Amino acid sequence: MDQAISVSTQYDPARNAALVIIEDEGKGMSENELERVKEPFFTTKRLRGGTGLGVSISNSIVEDHLGRLEYFPNEPRGTKVVISFPASMDEAEGNRP
Repeated sequence: MDQAISVSTQYDPARNAALVIIEDEGKGMSENELERVKEPFFTTKRLRGGTGLGVSISNSIVEDHLGRLEYFPNEPRGTKVVISFPASMDEAEGNRP
């Protein structure tokens, strides 16, 4: 069975953000998995060698660049990931801790 993965970009004027959108047609994640996906060492692939660090590390990298990493169900199956970054440095500087 073929499962597609698509990657697209867009600009969100409401948030003045550049978005990278990744969508797959895999089995998807449950609500519990979506809530926990960014936790270090959380994995749904332990039996296949997953360590549960990939999403946690990716999230840290995105946040270090003042971005956000969000996960959503991709109906009717699969997962949608949206990575957003400030579209201007003025916006980014206002979000620095």
